[in-house]
Amino acid sequence: MSRLFYSRRAERQLQRLAGEVRVHLETHLENLTLLMGSAVPLAQFLARLEREEDGFVTTVEGVRVSFALDTVLRVLLVHCIEPLADDKRAPGAIGLHGALPAT
Repeated sequence: MSRLFYSRRAERQLQRLAGEVRVHLETHLENLTLLMGSAVPLAQFLARLEREEDGFVTTVEGVRVSFALDTVLRVLLVHCIEPLADDKRAPGAIGLHGALPAT
């Protein structure tokens, strides 16, 4: 069984997000956690993740999430949740203050 944990910093950052964005992000992270514990080969799962210096990163609804994995214990630990600058988000993406206007 896989588990999902948030650092204290990530929990605070998560609470600052708009409700719709928070739900979408939590669902995405729960799905990643479930995939890690599924029958999908671990190497195939890891190959699909974007790596960074301290672990992995994913972007959901204009929010960048940094996390680490313990593949032996099947744990996903979220370190940091940061809203992307408006110029790095796709038009129409929902963020902290609603959708960006399409140009």
